[in-house]
Amino acid sequence: NTGTTGTYTNKRMTSKNLKPLASLFQQWSSQQQEESSSDQQYVPQSSYRILLQSTYGLSTRIQAAEAVENPQVYRRAGVPTPAETAIRDSQGGYAWLEHLVELAQKHNHLIFVATNSQPSPIASKLISRSKNDENANITVVKTAVDPWGWDDECKEGSSLRNLQELYEQLSNVIHQKSSAVLVWESLAPLIVVHGFEMTHQFLTSFESCMQVWPIRIELLTPVQHSILEDDAQALLHLKGGEMTMIRQGVRERGNILRQTLPFRLEGGKLVELEIEDSSPKPSEEAKDKTSSTDKTSSSSTSPLAPVAATSGSSRKIQLKMEEDDEPKKKVETSEPNRPRIYLQDDDPEFDDMDEEDPDDDLDI
Repeated sequence: NTGTTGTYTNKRMTSKNLKPLASLFQQWSSQQQEESSSDQQYVPQSSYRILLQSTYGLSTRIQAAEAVENPQVYRRAGVPTPAETAIRDSQGGYAWLEHLVELAQKHNHLIFVATNSQPSPIASKLISRSKNDENANITVVKTAVDPWGWDDECKEGSSLRNLQELYEQLSNVIHQKSSAVLVWESLAPLIVVHGFEMTHQFLTSFESCMQVWPIRIELLTPVQHSILEDDAQALLHLKGGEMTMIRQGVRERGNILRQTLPFRLEGGKLVELEIEDSSPKPSEEAKDKTSSTDKTSSSSTSPLAPVAATSGSSRKIQLKMEEDDEPKKKVETSEPNRPRIYLQDDDPEFDDMDEEDPDDDLDI
């Protein structure tokens, strides 16, 4: 988690680029407020779950630290180097989790469940905000526990080992708030303590709330990933330095959107989303140069190519027909410094052919 400490940056993503992601939290908040203000009895919808898949494997971190040979080749091609891609993969997961936490507390009541044994910068920051601001819509639940159980006796509050007690505590907070978003710091400690089957059953038992499930790709098998993907309504998959989002609508679950969310990291922190169409548009001078080049190339075509007509008079090619009676010009093709042989077949001195007796010149 290098580079994730410190305050939030002043740079913000534009609403245009954030719409596909921020609209999830906005729609969830507005839907819960409409249902709470309505006098009619309603049936609460099922939970909306966001699955955040990222990697922090050893091979990825090693590749991020390796030097790249000939990085200028990648620069000229306009593609990131393997080390840059590995850095985006290893640090991007935590940066996106931090960004989801920020979006959740803007529009909803945030319930952050700290599961790591070591306090993370996100948890420390949220605890500080909740203490300093009484109106902050933040609830931090500390559930971190040593998987070996060495600190169970001195543990205060809910623990990951007692899922029933943790479920009751979280359910009370969810029912007290009109719009709640339950963000887990990481699902890895839950899976280590209770296994995948028990953890999956525990996570899907929460109703009428939005959840964020961060998970490492290398922690689960492909089958286990498929089970979580089937239960989630939104998937954020970080791989190859790119974040791909596939999500359903909050109100209309039949609407499915797939989009690549471009992002940039500075010091391991998500600072902004880049414009999707990042290719520079050609200027007017470039367009004029291109058009003039096309005109020049069209005017200097080969003789076999058709000649383009101009605005004034069109250029014509005059073709001359040769008559059979006209003498044809003989073109002698010879290479220099070579002997030349001339044949005169109409010279009578060398004519030894006689039409009457071809052999009359022979002395027999």
